[in-house]
Amino acid sequence: MRDWSPSSTTATAGGNTPATGSPRASMLLQTTPVGDGAPAAVADTYTAAPTLTGVYIDTIDGGLAPWLSMPKMEGRTQVRTPLHVEPSSQAIPAFCQCGKVQLRISRPQDVFPTGGAQYPCAPYPDLIYPFKATPESTLDNPSDEKWYLRHDNTKYLAGTCACRSCRLITGYEIQTWAFIPRAAIRISVTSRPPSSPFSSDYRPPDPDSYIPLDFEELDRRPTNPLRSYESSPGVFREFCPGCGATVFWHAKARPDLIDVSVGLFHASEGARAESLLEWWRDRCSFAEDAGLDRTGWLKGWAEALIGGLEQGMKK
Repeated sequence: MRDWSPSSTTATAGGNTPATGSPRASMLLQTTPVGDGAPAAVADTYTAAPTLTGVYIDTIDGGLAPWLSMPKMEGRTQVRTPLHVEPSSQAIPAFCQCGKVQLRISRPQDVFPTGGAQYPCAPYPDLIYPFKATPESTLDNPSDEKWYLRHDNTKYLAGTCACRSCRLITGYEIQTWAFIPRAAIRISVTSRPPSSPFSSDYRPPDPDSYIPLDFEELDRRPTNPLRSYESSPGVFREFCPGCGATVFWHAKARPDLIDVSVGLFHASEGARAESLLEWWRDRCSFAEDAGLDRTGWLKGWAEALIGGLEQGMKK
């Protein structure tokens, strides 16, 4: 989401492709020849670029891939097997590649068993009402609708974002966020050196190391696993200092509702974590930004990508 906005939504790709900001994400910078673009096999001189390694695991549910159009395969029909996910009372784990950031996301019914005034108030995000085309009086959510709670208050809302801020900060065209009340998030502050959840010697944090998410309290702790920066006045983004994973977006104007990077979630049913999240499929947040500050083929490609995503989500 944009830094100046009061709103919304790590892009999850399909098959074995990773989710942004998660251990599923990796990038390989290969050795390239120097000179006139000569192939590596015949080049005389090479520049060795650093290689960043990562872990690729199956998304199980396909991530965002089912929503992305594939022009070269238009006209073909693929039979899809729907997932029948039964809600679980267990909290969903969320963690980064290196294991330094470890979260537990509780379900709404476990955090707010009586409902009502305990739910945080929040203005509408661009995901639901486009900021450029919606009166501020509507965006302010005067009726105090708890729009981030879905499916009879048993799930949280999640969505996609194509804003320029997320794109430049994460390096991905599509960012996914889940809107989670701060009261539902616990974070480990263990002093034990981190180990990757994908390594054979992984040791999960002790249950007692998890504390309620409180950014001021974390800043006072030497074992704070997050690094934070104020990307614009009153708007903060948190990331892992070890592997660089995107973790949170939050704002002073909306302190009790946090955007959590969906790429960190590790639900048994798949990357979309549909036992916990309900995805907004009517719109990609800030879809209008896809071509912002771009020209030529890149502008056309980016706008077609986000346009295809929006069409795919509505099918």
